[in-house]
Amino acid sequence: DRPFALFFHTREPHMPYLPVPDEAMKPYEGKKLKVPKVEGVPEERMQQEYRAYYSAITAVDIALGRLLEELETLGLADDTIVVFMGDNGYMIGHHGLETKGNAWRIVPQGGTVIGTKILGDPKLRRPNMFDLSILVPLIIRWRGVVPPNSVCDELVVSTDLMPTFIDILRRFGCQVPDNMHFEGQSLLPLLRGEKVAWRDAAFLLYDMHHGAVAHMRMVRTKRWKLVLHLEEGGQHELYDLQNDPDEEHNLYGDPSVKSVQDELTERLREWQKKVGDPLAGK
Repeated sequence: DRPFALFFHTREPHMPYLPVPDEAMKPYEGKKLKVPKVEGVPEERMQQEYRAYYSAITAVDIALGRLLEELETLGLADDTIVVFMGDNGYMIGHHGLETKGNAWRIVPQGGTVIGTKILGDPKLRRPNMFDLSILVPLIIRWRGVVPPNSVCDELVVSTDLMPTFIDILRRFGCQVPDNMHFEGQSLLPLLRGEKVAWRDAAFLLYDMHHGAVAHMRMVRTKRWKLVLHLEEGGQHELYDLQNDPDEEHNLYGDPSVKSVQDELTERLREWQKKVGDPLAGK
């Protein structure tokens, strides 16, 4: 009868993906999957990695299923809010890269996925904020509040979770301080399916100091993404996500989108000042 909060973290599907239980690997044994083409890298090398990646995801799915079944068995499912999310995306070959925002370029190594020499070679690193690096799943089950199979396409960031939890606590009469300040917004109206004014842009920052140095600042709307690389020699990026969802054509500096570039740059600089970014104005 006591309230509880349970945090269930997994390493999967983080590299090196394996080992995972046999039941998670069997569905992919010998299966040919859709994989990106990486110059100079045999397709079978990528096939092996994707089989391992999907096996790791399946292992997480199996474990989560057991947890949900236990909630049902204990009679807690109707009174428990379940939040499923990741902490970062993964490139796994797209743009010729491995991992996430601290990515490195894939090079032929026989069957080896990664070596320490690559990690320490700045020339092979590619700091990035591609969607495949920054987008994560966010699935929330709250029976009686969130309609089953509903989908929300608003711009949501991880800093929205804390104010959401505080809002829920208040909803149930819990005493929480009134003077709490959050960078994010409560998702409660969205979870209820309400039509509310919502942000039209998301802001991110990432400072990288291992293997290579990078100081990336990003603003993303539903159509546009601007990434400022504030490290020495960094190349800024601007993508039209509507017409270039794979982010293959960098439009930064293109006169035809100068007004968009200027507007996003101004908004990003203002956000840097707002959050006290030490690199604001650089």
